[in-house]
This record gives sequence, structure tokens and C-alpha cells, in this order.
Amino acid sequence: MLPDQPWYVVVPAPEAMPSGGNRYNAALLQALTQAGVAVVRAKPDEVPAVARVCWVDTLYLDVWTHRPGTLNLLIVHHLESLDPPAGHSPADWFERHERSRLEAYDGFLVSSPFTAQYLRQGGLTQPILTVLPALCVARGHSQPPAGPPIVLMVANLIARKGILPLLEALAGAATLPPFQLEIAGTGDIEPDYAAAVRRLIETTPALRTRVRLLGALSREDVRAAYGRASLFVSTARMETFGMALQEAVAFGLPVLAVAGGHAGTHVQPGENGFLFPDAGALARGLLSLLTDPEQLRTLRRRAEACDPYRDYGWPEAVAGLLTQMQAAFGPEQIPRL
Repeated sequence: MLPDQPWYVVVPAPEAMPSGGNRYNAALLQALTQAGVAVVRAKPDEVPAVARVCWVDTLYLDVWTHRPGTLNLLIVHHLESLDPPAGHSPADWFERHERSRLEAYDGFLVSSPFTAQYLRQGGLTQPILTVLPALCVARGHSQPPAGPPIVLMVANLIARKGILPLLEALAGAATLPPFQLEIAGTGDIEPDYAAAVRRLIETTPALRTRVRLLGALSREDVRAAYGRASLFVSTARMETFGMALQEAVAFGLPVLAVAGGHAGTHVQPGENGFLFPDAGALARGLLSLLTDPEQLRTLRRRAEACDPYRDYGWPEAVAGLLTQMQAAFGPEQIPRL
């Protein structure tokens, strides 16, 4: 093997599916290149047999075959066991469907301490490199227009994002205050679920006048959505990091979130938002906040002062990755341009 071989990175094309994991991958690869590290994005069948290092996204967990002589590293954005099918516990799904595949890898890259702890609790002993994402949109400031509050949700229309339970809870409320709920995310991943979301909105008069599905947005349009929002909500059952939560906090938005996975670390309850056990409880908290303008104004003032990510960017993320990579596998595994 040649010492100057690039890292091969098996990840979806950035435009293939709008997701936090794909945005993380794209930003990290760009930052690695800018730092002088040789990286090549490839499909599974494009990785040469003599590759020294290959990073593989968990979307390819079922199709990637471990390569002897190659350092096989898994980028763990999501595992099905974190939100398993009905009738299965996380531990059961992990043992039946994931453990043997995960044990074949030489190490892992994760985006949060939560995921690292999950892998360790599962009994995996390989090195785990933890690299939190930096912002993928330019930092800004929320300035909502005059009129009813705008509630923003950035989430694809998929079941684990908890959109239907939120809408059902809102639809079941005796009365709804004036507000607009904007949901930014594609409906192409789970079309049946997306159709159910649209059907509920269209058949519920109170939702039809309040809920807008924005679809998948460009980075500029997402930034504009944060900028006009009054507050942010997330009803995801599980977040291994929560990049949209991070962005909302960086825009000074109050955040109401279901406390699943790493999501809770973005919220300081009572300071920049509140945490809830499920979407129904969040809906009740949201309606309470929307009917108390003074509390909302106070929460917005406090949220504007919270920005724990101000001094952390993708150069710092790459520096952390390279430091951990050298410690775990040696400096010879880092190819330079």
C-alpha cells in the first residue's frame, strides 16, 4: 500500500437525501480537504482493494464487506436499534441485527458523546472518535415579522421525527391560539408517512390555516426560515446529535424539544427552552407558551444570550478528528495532499 493513499469515504452524494448525517459528511469532507487531508468520496464498488483507510456511512452497514488489510471505519449517524420497529427493544434489535456487523469494523466516528456511550454500552471495544458537528448554516439572528408567532420545525416527514403525533395533539386541542407552524423537510423518504401528514393537515380546518409544509429547502432558504421564526420545535423520538437544534440555538431561538438521545443537551430548561417526554406533552407546552406572550418574550431574550457553539467551527472539528485518529491508529494513517 502506498503511504500517500487518500482516505476513501463511502457516503451518499450530498444531494441524494437531505439529512443531518449527509450535511455532516459533506461539511467534514470539505473541511478535511481544506486542512490538506487527501479524501475521495466513492461508491462501495469504487474503493480499490489496496485502500489503506476507508470510512463507511451507516447507510451502507448492510452492504459493505470488511476488507482485510484496510482500516475499516464506520461513520455512525443512526442505528435502527436506537428507534427499533414496534415489538422490539433497542437491546434486542442491536443483538439480532447490528452487533455482528459493527464488530467487523476497526473503529467508529460518531457525532456525539451519546452515540459513543451507546456503542460502549453495547459492548463494542474498538476506538471511537467523537467529533461534534459545527454549524452548516451561517450564524444569524431571529427577527420574526409582526403578526402571529411563527413556529419552525426542520425535519423530514418520517415517522421517527414525531410530526404526526404533534399535529394530532394540536388538532385535538379545544382551541388554538393564532400561530403559524412551518415544517421544512422532504416528504420523499417515507412517502406514505408524508401523505398521512398532508392528509391530516388538509382535513383539519384548524391545521389547514396554520401549518405550512415547506419541503426540502436550500441552505439559504433554511437560514431565512430560522431568521423569521419566533421559536423552534423538535418532536424527534431520537437524535444522535440534532443539527437543526444546534442551528436554532445559534439563531437565538427558544427551543421546545422531546428529550430523545442527544437532543436534550441543546436545551437549558427555562433559559433557552424546555424539554418534554413526548410530542403530546410538547404540544401542550407549546400552546401554553403561545398563549402567554410575556413568557415567550422572556424566553426569547434568554435564548438570544445562549450560543455555546460560537467558538467552534469545522477547522476545530477536523483538528479534533486528526488528533483522535493519530492517537488511535497512528500518524501514518493520515494522508496529506
